[in-house]
Amino acid sequence: MTPWSPATRASASGGKATGRQPRWEAAEAASPEEIATAVADTECMAANNVAGVWFAVESAYQKREIEANSEKLEEVRKAIDTSMRVAEEITPQV
Repeated sequence: MTPWSPATRASASGGKATGRQPRWEAAEAASPEEIATAVADTECMAANNVAGVWFAVESAYQKREIEANSEKLEEVRKAIDTSMRVAEEITPQV
């Protein structure tokens, strides 16, 4: 996310921290500064594909964990299948 930081600094926020700010949370309406910061933050994230990068990295982590724990996950899947089958057997059909 290195490119994102310079993009934010060059924007309307002037490199100020984005996100939740106590001074903004106390206000009843968004200030022009808050709106400009939110717009700059959104534009920078879109320009640098932050959501796409986040998704790709998160997916890779999840795939690695699934592969590393496939046997345990299969045991859990079988237990869930058994529980569902038992629940169907004892639950009256309406």
